[in-house]
Amino acid sequence: MPRHIAIDLDSREVRAVVASSKAGQLYLEQAFALNLVEQAEGEKHEAADAGDVKGWAAKLAAAFAARGIRRGEAMALVGRSSVELKQLSLPPAPDGELPDLVRFQAQREFNNISPDWPLDFIPLDQDPTQSRSVLAGALPPEAAERLNRLCQPAGLTLNRLVLRPCASASLWRRKHPPTSDDQVRLLVDMLAAEVDLTVAVGPRVIFTRNARLPGHFLSTPEEVRPLISEIKRTIAAVQNQLGGRKVEEISLVGSGWGHVQLVERIKTDLELPAKLLDPFSGFSASPEVEKANLEHPGRFAALLGLLADEVSGTAPEFDFLHPRKAPPPPNHNRRMTVLAAAAGLLLVAVGGSYWMKLSNLQTELDSKRNLSKQIVKQQAQFSAYVEAASAIDDWLAGDVVWLDELAEFSKNTPPSPEVLITRFTANGAKQGGLVTLQGAAQARSVVGKMEQNIRHEQRQVLSGLVQEDDQFPKYPQQFKATIQISQQTPEDYRARLAPPPVSPKPEPSKTDNKTASTKTAAANTTAQDSKTSK
Repeated sequence: MPRHIAIDLDSREVRAVVASSKAGQLYLEQAFALNLVEQAEGEKHEAADAGDVKGWAAKLAAAFAARGIRRGEAMALVGRSSVELKQLSLPPAPDGELPDLVRFQAQREFNNISPDWPLDFIPLDQDPTQSRSVLAGALPPEAAERLNRLCQPAGLTLNRLVLRPCASASLWRRKHPPTSDDQVRLLVDMLAAEVDLTVAVGPRVIFTRNARLPGHFLSTPEEVRPLISEIKRTIAAVQNQLGGRKVEEISLVGSGWGHVQLVERIKTDLELPAKLLDPFSGFSASPEVEKANLEHPGRFAALLGLLADEVSGTAPEFDFLHPRKAPPPPNHNRRMTVLAAAAGLLLVAVGGSYWMKLSNLQTELDSKRNLSKQIVKQQAQFSAYVEAASAIDDWLAGDVVWLDELAEFSKNTPPSPEVLITRFTANGAKQGGLVTLQGAAQARSVVGKMEQNIRHEQRQVLSGLVQEDDQFPKYPQQFKATIQISQQTPEDYRARLAPPPVSPKPEPSKTDNKTASTKTAAANTTAQDSKTSK
């Protein structure tokens, strides 16, 4: 039976699962976790040094050797914190053109990407006639090299490099399928010192983030509070991204009594349906796995999702060793060879005296045809690149000049003693943009004054909820407003942001000077007369 090896590394431990498959069924042979942090009694639990790969690799090689595994191919998971992930907006295009468009747009929008970075993406929509949206991820080459050095002493070579939250989401979909294609759900996957929070709409992952947590198990209310806060932040971020749509259900990876209590706490604090996802349920396992008595079985969810995809032939959503690529152009060599052979047989049949003449004519004709096809092929390739670049430039030309918008917002917003801005969210559109503004003010009149200052012909202000709230004692009025911005030219911004002209002071005329001199002389005479009378 084929053997499959999967490895997951975070800042505190490395986890591994060895499995085999038969008739598409997964059979778990080995599962273990190695602690990478040495901690003496009473010492503070610190994260492992990210550079100590050599020591970790020796531990992993010894663990595999003890289980009779000394070489083979392996799949590895990479954490969300190691990947630069961003949602990109693209012009309308078929799926075959998306890889080149994503690479082109990522060079513009990603912070540190270079051509040697592995880049993969998930299409978030399917209609090639509409603007396309993708979730793109780029992996620094040093992160991939770090995992290679971890596997080499054990005789393992990497054949897949998959984003961990997407592998966990794959297992989630298998065990708890969504009730509809537009159901919004949140998966909470707690690891040794961090938590992956992944949101899916129906079967598609649309958002994922990673947060640091205390290293111990979350059981008391004080220990659970940071996790609840991170869940709330994720729900708010997704609601803003989805235009107000809310998370409808939460799944927590785990199986112990502590996880059961945590699910109940989530239900109470967030007032949302919540359930447990037991990673090992439903899989056949060897006695060695059952006797291993894993301390934290929930941390193996991503490994089991990765193995289940591999056995079923399902391609991972993010695989940085096998990213999505444009399909190769069709090969016409075979067709041309068949045509040339048929032409040769025809010439031989014609016979004798005409053979040489026809042979020369056919050779010349084939040469012209090949030349014509090469020109047409080159023209099609260049036209596709020109069309793609033109479409992207047209798309970006319709965007809002956000620096000018921010300058104008700053100019028209009341000073900090009157208003406090807590959230400013801007989203671009094809012919304008949309801004969501949240904050607190001293009085409702301040909110009205601010909205009046912001509103003009190119801005429509849609007032939101204004209510009292004691979150900020000096600013009792909480507000939210949505501003719809039309596309504008740089001249529009300069006209509104330019300071008013200063009128020059008029110079005094000769008549005014003469009058002033006369008044001064009269005043002096009066003063002199006064002295004389005294």
